[in-house]
Amino acid sequence: LFAHNTSSGLFCILLFFQWSMTALAFFISTFLSKSTTATLVGFVVFIVGILVQMTVSNGSGAPFRKGMGDDIEGKLIQMVFSIFPPALLAKSIRDFGQATADSQYGGVAWEDLDAYC
Repeated sequence: LFAHNTSSGLFCILLFFQWSMTALAFFISTFLSKSTTATLVGFVVFIVGILVQMTVSNGSGAPFRKGMGDDIEGKLIQMVFSIFPPALLAKSIRDFGQATADSQYGGVAWEDLDAYC
């Protein structure tokens, strides 16, 4: 994954994931007043994030697989999953891994970052 893809693309993915998780943490913290509640909510967000990453990075790639967003229900499911940053991180790492495994591409270069999907 790291040897065949552009390092700046991977850096941007990880940087944007970090920024979006920070923004999500600030958003959630506006609704919490006690530190014990914040600890519990943080743990729940962590567990849900792991489950979402496992769902997105499985063999079928649901809910981001091709043809999923053709109807209104599929678009709604994709929008809901896109709000949560671990889903987008799992999708991007899965896409980079598929581009690396495919002999046609051999990885993702910066100039064709949108051509692999």
